[in-house]
Amino acid sequence: MYNVGVNGFSWSSTASGSNAHYLDFNYARIVLQNLNNRANGFQLRCLQHLSTNALFFPFFIRARISTAPADRILEKKSIFIPQKQHGRPLEPAETPELTRIDNRMNQTLHAIAARFQLSGEVQAVRPLGEGFINDTFIIETASAQDPNYILQRKNRHIFTNVPAMMDNIVRVTNHLKNKIVGRGGDPRREALTVTPSVDGKLYYRDDEGEYWAVCEFIADTIAYQRADTPELAYQGGKGIGRFQAMLADFREPLADILPGFHNIRYRFEQWDSVLAQDPVGRKASVATEIGWIEARREEMLRFWELVERGEIPTRVTHNDTKINNILFDRAGNVLCVIDLDTVLSATCLNDYGDAMRSYTNTGLEDDPKLENVSMDIDIFKAYTAGYLSETHAFLTPTEAEYLAFSAKYITYEQVLRFLMDYIDGDHYYKVKSTDHNLVRTRAQYRLLESMEAQYDEMQRIVHEELARYA
Repeated sequence: MYNVGVNGFSWSSTASGSNAHYLDFNYARIVLQNLNNRANGFQLRCLQHLSTNALFFPFFIRARISTAPADRILEKKSIFIPQKQHGRPLEPAETPELTRIDNRMNQTLHAIAARFQLSGEVQAVRPLGEGFINDTFIIETASAQDPNYILQRKNRHIFTNVPAMMDNIVRVTNHLKNKIVGRGGDPRREALTVTPSVDGKLYYRDDEGEYWAVCEFIADTIAYQRADTPELAYQGGKGIGRFQAMLADFREPLADILPGFHNIRYRFEQWDSVLAQDPVGRKASVATEIGWIEARREEMLRFWELVERGEIPTRVTHNDTKINNILFDRAGNVLCVIDLDTVLSATCLNDYGDAMRSYTNTGLEDDPKLENVSMDIDIFKAYTAGYLSETHAFLTPTEAEYLAFSAKYITYEQVLRFLMDYIDGDHYYKVKSTDHNLVRTRAQYRLLESMEAQYDEMQRIVHEELARYA
């Protein structure tokens, strides 16, 4: 072992070096630090002097580091059902490899589960999925008549106001349930159901200050990791569009749990500060990339001014619109939008633009082969058709006019953030190498260039789809 217990981290040694992998017990995750060495990592047998949070996650200690691709390990931030890439639900026994827990952890998790108003007797509590931000478990009940539950330890280092976050989720899901009942649907399957603690709160805070929350497990559903066909992209657009449409008349206040999120003026303040400081001396080496950002600054600010003036309204937004945050029924129909930790009030164009950045990229977010990266116009068209089939009735003319632009806006913001983190010394995003953020910057910029080259066609597609409902 290397640097055991330093700042909550422990590093494993390998034949090739001492920096192959680390375990972060503050966030309970395993990250590949050096992909060149990952195949040489030794199996971990013991750890000493860990932070107290390691009590809840000793199953990480006994697991060999996964040799799965790093993008699979890092991509998913919270998983509500067992799932595989091609949509076949997993049985609990097939959940990802880090599933074994010892008696001490088992007792702890059962004690936490007992803090919530569950129906039925708890039979087992087991780790579920590869959560990157939250730590997720499934609570299995003894009777088939009682639901199973999802238990999550919320990451209070990312979400600094968990009570407000949970209040947002319940306000939004209550509104959704009323709409679902009104149209004859099933509110327990088509919206998340938060289970309160025994003292009536929406969360339980343990003696270590960690926040836990529970929602009902939605059984017999399918989830996908990637929308790689137009048909699936259409359903993804329909899912997020329906979510926004049902919340279009939502008027309750929501806490701003992510200040400055997608606010380009705020990002430019950060950007200018980092450029002025140049803390690790990388600025001069990326003059070309800095030019990419500066050349589009005024264009992006003009868009954001429309939001600031209210010409583009704020609505309830999801803010993490990847396809794996939508559950489908076995017939392939959209059932439920999940992972609502980031719901807040913003322009709905953020959700659309973020989906376009995620769905349409033909390469990886950090693809070193730029020739792999472009915007798939067929996926764009399919998602847009699905999205507008649900949202055409409430979008304002200004929102509709800037729909295609929002894809460029969100992608540009990500180029800026990756490059800013590179210049700042890689403090925000986890990296696999010293140039990882620069690789990400260039890959996302190639995607942005592809969007710009096809922008007229993107606009034409939006107008054509809107014309169907005129």
